[in-house]
Amino acid sequence: MSKEYRKLVAEISHCGDKNGGVKSLEGVLKDVYLIVLNNPGIKIGQVAEIRGKSKSTVWKQLAALKKIDLIEYRDSDKTGGYYVK
Repeated sequence: MSKEYRKLVAEISHCGDKNGGVKSLEGVLKDVYLIVLNNPGIKIGQVAEIRGKSKSTVWKQLAALKKIDLIEYRDSDKTGGYYVK
């Protein structure tokens, strides 16, 4: 998983700040993961509010965590939320 994670970080590094690069993105993904871990069933809008970022930015971060199989989305589009696997 470590190799896949590094590849994913490189693919979406534009989400991090320009000076922080990959290290910054790893921290962001860790923060989003911890938010989901501590708030099972959380919705994207709630994560965005906690992070102080747009829904589209948070969606990319959640998609990255889903891609490396750390979180999942359960239930329907309207009533579901994100959970740690």
